[in-house]
Amino acid sequence: MAAPFVFTENPDDLVQITMEGPVGDGGANKADDVRLIQTLLNAVPSPSGRPVAKLAVDGRVGPKTIDAIRQFQKKYAGPADGRIDPGKKTIRTLVPLLRSNDALPVGVPGLGSPDPRVKEAFSTPVAAGVGRFGFSPTQWRFAGSGSLSLSVDMYGASVGTFVIVSDADISRLFRLKFGGFGVGVSALPIGFDVAFEGMKSWGSRIMKGFFVSAPFENPGDFVGPCKLVVGGGNIGPGISGTLVGFMPGMMSSAFGGVAGMQIGMPGFEVTLYLGYIASFS
Repeated sequence: MAAPFVFTENPDDLVQITMEGPVGDGGANKADDVRLIQTLLNAVPSPSGRPVAKLAVDGRVGPKTIDAIRQFQKKYAGPADGRIDPGKKTIRTLVPLLRSNDALPVGVPGLGSPDPRVKEAFSTPVAAGVGRFGFSPTQWRFAGSGSLSLSVDMYGASVGTFVIVSDADISRLFRLKFGGFGVGVSALPIGFDVAFEGMKSWGSRIMKGFFVSAPFENPGDFVGPCKLVVGGGNIGPGISGTLVGFMPGMMSSAFGGVAGMQIGMPGFEVTLYLGYIASFS
């Protein structure tokens, strides 16, 4: 069964990819899906990871097609397993890269505009003065984070970085340096948690709220007050999730989430931090 996936980072120009299954090493390798992926890989600009020699768009997966997938993954979307799955990280990286370079092919089966009903849902305001569903996607995604947190009874402090990446240039990472104080609950009277940027993590797109009209076009737009809702659990290694609100005053102008591996103590914690994004680099 065909699996459509709609790219919503630009609600005014939605793009839909339709694939029946994975392409590449161990994939279903349906001919139409393979031709679509071969066409997309051939369209990647040379400095951005295009195959050295363009692939034959023949609908068949061979060593050259798998190597081209791995080459792209090594540069942008690891791990390099040589396979592109519908809606997963590699295709979600490949299509925005082509769009940002004005290189997205046209007239290719499996690639085009979504159903008109999908377009209508993203273009219809839900109330007067309110944007699409009350929020709209920015060009930014969380790529990871690193932090050091200490809590004593119900009070805590945290410092670290949020790593964000732009659709316009996914080869560049920006680090937002933050610090904050909070209140919450934890399993032990004294808790200590640390997470490094190199640890496994998962991030969401940063969404712009309808409370303000901040552009969020460059990383400097995120510098300023923020609030963090942090929850995590671990026995030795563990996992932590953070909801981030970028805000003027108490109203969030944008928000997103990131989760990742951590080590330390206590066994669990939930803390609300009020802090400040001090700079980006």
